[in-house]
Amino acid sequence: DLSFNEEGEQICQNDVDVVLVMDRSGSMDEGTCYYSDGSTVENVTEGWCYWSGGSSYILNDPTRLMQSKEAAISFLGNLNALNDQSALVSYASTAFLDKELSIIHLDSNGSPSTETAVNALVAVGATNIGEAIEKATAELTSSGRTEATKNMILLTDGIANKPNGNGYDENPLDVAYAESEAAIAKALGYKIFTIGLGTGVNEDMLRNIASTVDDYYPAVDSDDLDNIYEQISQELCQ
Repeated sequence: DLSFNEEGEQICQNDVDVVLVMDRSGSMDEGTCYYSDGSTVENVTEGWCYWSGGSSYILNDPTRLMQSKEAAISFLGNLNALNDQSALVSYASTAFLDKELSIIHLDSNGSPSTETAVNALVAVGATNIGEAIEKATAELTSSGRTEATKNMILLTDGIANKPNGNGYDENPLDVAYAESEAAIAKALGYKIFTIGLGTGVNEDMLRNIASTVDDYYPAVDSDDLDNIYEQISQELCQ
């Protein structure tokens, strides 16, 4: 159900606890690799460029991480500043709880906010989706409120390749780890939305992680993210 605040903006009548689960692996910062023979390869990481013999590298502007940050912060602006709680878990080779659940979403009075934590993310490393879900579940369990709906929104542009894999190729053990952690969260009544950014994701895994197949959102490119987060904002109120 929706109600309206003093500015005429739609807000949820029910309280919401939501953990943003954001990919900060190296592929979230991609660019163009240039070679001495004049050839180029687009949408690769800087490390891969120089490993493959590239002579120079220019980062995309904006990168996937930049646009993911902007879309996440726009989503935070849709939350009720008095009643909803937000948190951030980010992940690469390992996952971290960057900001605990609180009603401080956007920077205003100098207090640590979810916005501050999102803006501080730096892309480097592989993709440990399972540990990210585990940490998000732990935060919802320890700090989530009885009266609030409990949710996580997981975004990735890659495949599960840690902690068991080599950090490059998808590892079946890491896929199983992510899906099993999602099953634990869903059994606790937590809602999971997943966003697959780009064409390099395992869509079957992301559908399995999501609470329903309709809670998986494919984003062809970063330009789709604002609309997807807006749709999820509306879904949170139902």
